[in-house]
Amino acid sequence: MEIETKAKVEDLSEIKKKLIDLGAEFFYTEQQDDSYYKPKGKEMADQGPGDFITRIREGKKNQLAIKELTNRAGVWHEYETDISNVEQAKKILEKLGLVNIFDVNKKREHGKLDGMSLCLDDIKQLGKYLEVEVIGEDGEDGKKRIDSLFKKLGIKQSQVEHKGYARIIHERMGVRIRGVE
Repeated sequence: MEIETKAKVEDLSEIKKKLIDLGAEFFYTEQQDDSYYKPKGKEMADQGPGDFITRIREGKKNQLAIKELTNRAGVWHEYETDISNVEQAKKILEKLGLVNIFDVNKKREHGKLDGMSLCLDDIKQLGKYLEVEVIGEDGEDGKKRIDSLFKKLGIKQSQVEHKGYARIIHERMGVRIRGVE
């Protein structure tokens, strides 16, 4: 299970310095271009637990992923695999009746701290974010670890976002997300 929370921030370099002071290591920066797909005719359909969205990511690694919503914001089941040919993968999705509904373009710096994945994201469509991810069986424990880190960084609750970037954009498009706390 992927447990992920993000915080909207003003200055990524300031957050990076604070993270390094806590012992974080940063490894590389990349451009990621994500294309999101849904079944044709259901582009604006409400979403809820059990529904999914398909993503093709172009970056250091090209990947195909399906993200299935759970009843907890920021917690979902993710099925992901590397792909070698992005254009062919997009054609396959289109042949299966999926259509590209939006894209997310970001410059992402990857790091780690105490078993948590860190991403410093500058997103063309949304602004600057620190994203923290924990992989585990216990969504509550993962959320507590992330909340503790945010507190150490001085991140206010008003900056915290439990929704994924795709959900934020979906909602801006007018898609309702139901049954998710």
